Amino acid sequence: MNYPILNHVIIVLLLVLFVGIVFRTLRLPQILGYLAVGAFVGPHGMGWIKDVNDAHQLAGFGVVFLMFTVGLEFSFAKMKSLKVAVTILGGSQVLLCSLIGLAIGVFLLKIPWYAALIAGAILAMSSTAITVKQLSEQFELNSTQGQNALGVLLFQDIAVIPFFILIGSLGVINATPPALFSTLLTAIFKAILALAIILALGKWLLRRLFHTIAATRVIELFTLAVLLVTLASAWISEKFGLSFALGAFLAGMMLSETKFRHQIEVEIRPFRDLLLGLFFITIGMLVNFSRWAQYWPWIMITFLSFMTIKVIVVMLLSKLLGIEKFIAFRTGLILAQGGEFGFAMLTLALTNRLFPPGYGQTLLGALLLSFGIAPLLITYNRQIAKFIFPTIPALTHADAIKKISKETAASKNHVIVCGYGQVGQNITALLEQEQIPYLALDLDPEHIREASLAGKPVTYGDATHPGLLTAAGIGQARSLVISFDDPRAAAKVLEHVNNINPNLHGNRARV
Repeated sequence: MNYPILNHVIIVLLLVLFVGIVFRTLRLPQILGYLAVGAFVGPHGMGWIKDVNDAHQLAGFGVVFLMFTVGLEFSFAKMKSLKVAVTILGGSQVLLCSLIGLAIGVFLLKIPWYAALIAGAILAMSSTAITVKQLSEQFELNSTQGQNALGVLLFQDIAVIPFFILIGSLGVINATPPALFSTLLTAIFKAILALAIILALGKWLLRRLFHTIAATRVIELFTLAVLLVTLASAWISEKFGLSFALGAFLAGMMLSETKFRHQIEVEIRPFRDLLLGLFFITIGMLVNFSRWAQYWPWIMITFLSFMTIKVIVVMLLSKLLGIEKFIAFRTGLILAQGGEFGFAMLTLALTNRLFPPGYGQTLLGALLLSFGIAPLLITYNRQIAKFIFPTIPALTHADAIKKISKETAASKNHVIVCGYGQVGQNITALLEQEQIPYLALDLDPEHIREASLAGKPVTYGDATHPGLLTAAGIGQARSLVISFDDPRAAAKVLEHVNNINPNLHGNRARV
């Protein structure tokens, strides 16, 4: 029996293995390796794989499993803390980028308003797959910039609904404004209904389901249940007009506060990693250098322009929300690339012939280039931020109290870590892993600078000062950890703690 496809599969696996080892040795993002393999074996490279559509549909489930595991890291309380990032930052980013695209298209490029608006919306989207995977690998998803980026991505998952409706309606010759408005209202109602169904099922069914299955002690049933829940939630979401990824995220969040969270993550990881790698390979298969030859100047201009605009827009919006410029700039770098929904909207717009000749290929080329550069921007966002903003202004004692009071205004049941040296950093890493909120105080400017650039809740402050402890929310904290090796200073801190909050649980950590 002859199976030609098996030959190609073996070659692709060998290439992925080889490229993965090389990229890991060179400390380059693995995503770039997947994209390179896809470009090499795809229809525009060696031509070993002719039809990309079937593989791409299967690979899309990699994004579904990825967002499910991200949901496992979130509780409702944590999601509530993202409401500003989701609604204000996310909404403003999509709106502003779309309007900027509209203005450039209409006034500079002289293309129809609807084509300009759609182009702006396409370029406003960012890649959930690249961003979340890369931030997770860098242990940066729970940082300030990581949380803000995730909030924006979640809003984009919802914002694509009206854009898909607009593109589909513009493709219908007899589409009228009343019909478009009616379709939009119906879609919004269906989206709300889908969210209600997923949340209700998650609250009343999922915990009981996994408790029953766990009682059987059959690991295969547990694995099947994880796959069923992930795919079913994505299916419900998609049927009601939302994205696969958003439904999977909500299902993961339903299970985040259960005792099964860690085992569920272990079961889903192999499927997630395999299909996510396939997803990036299929994206690489879209690369067609020969077809883009005549559009290269416009592709480069579009690529550089839209990424620069997105960085600036996200940074300015973040600054307006009170986020430090270092974190604001890093958030912009993380979200600078195009996204999967951008590809989907572009495909639909090209099908309905809404773009003038050449514009579709220009947008496709710019999106793919942004996919190629995104892993590097995300991986080295900290180094780029340090290069652009090499110094952090020193805080006075009064400024430190104001800053700490602002950061802990809504904090409750958090842990205060006194000292952010090696021991303190290890402690905060464990707290992040267990999703326990914390605030660290330190007097070392280098520690403060590094932590600030990383988006960590670490600030300048002398823990032996009662005013700073009060500002840090010592009255509402669940615990205090002293991680520095100074017995006198530690005794002074404990004395102030006993005076302010004698019921607080205090610990002293040592190497």
